[in-house]
Amino acid sequence: MGWGWLFSGRGVGVPCAVISAQSLQAARVLLGKQKFSVVVLDPGLPDGDGLQLLDELPQFGAAVPPVVILSVSEMSQEIRQRVHAVLVKSRISEARIAEVILEVLSAEWPPPALLRDSA
Repeated sequence: MGWGWLFSGRGVGVPCAVISAQSLQAARVLLGKQKFSVVVLDPGLPDGDGLQLLDELPQFGAAVPPVVILSVSEMSQEIRQRVHAVLVKSRISEARIAEVILEVLSAEWPPPALLRDSA
């Protein structure tokens, strides 16, 4: 676990803990042990499709955290409707990724259908 600040492109900073799972199995273990404010999901995990977690998240607790997908490719409309944001790595800056995560975490974030691939 690393502690740091999540900064948006507007210079807004929020202290946060970033916990990284390098595999699908590690993500399952972490989700079973603690609650998360947001899950940033990469579908390309070495031991399986990270999208499997979308179906599994409810089993880890009553409150399912918002999900942001950070992927190398586009997602289907079905997947896009199930998450709060879908971001394609090659089309978005690190500052904008942080901004989207802050928007999702804030009370003012738009409904999932309105927040898609904002660059």
